[in-house]
Amino acid sequence: MTEWFRRKSDKIKTFDKKDTEHGQWQKCPSCSEVLYYKSLNDNNFICSICEYHFRISSKDYFKLLFDNESVEIGKNISSVDHLKFEGIKKYSDQLDTAKNKTQLSDAITVRCGKVNKIKTVICAMDFSFIGGSMGSVVGEKIFRAIDYSN
Repeated sequence: MTEWFRRKSDKIKTFDKKDTEHGQWQKCPSCSEVLYYKSLNDNNFICSICEYHFRISSKDYFKLLFDNESVEIGKNISSVDHLKFEGIKKYSDQLDTAKNKTQLSDAITVRCGKVNKIKTVICAMDFSFIGGSMGSVVGEKIFRAIDYSN
């Protein structure tokens, strides 16, 4: 790149990417509009231009659906590697990475609360946890959700 294009004066303030906090802006994959994250969040993760629905976390989904508070069912149940499975990565390492990254104990979260004042139990899979991997914990939590509902 040629030097004539660069600004050399201290009096001219240039934009530095480091000044922008990571994750403040999100590009819509449908219309390519760049959206402010807080506005996107306030609009329930729907693009205000083309109405594209962004993928949301289970945590955000629960906030969207429940009236106010909700209680997690099976919170202390967590996946373990009973089979000592080893592929490209050890499953136990994948679990540890996913737990740290998502702050979830498994791919499914079950919560009970009120939706339009009606007591409701909702199970939500979270793709960010090993692609929504279904292990024994998913089945156990679904069982507990059904049992709790009776």
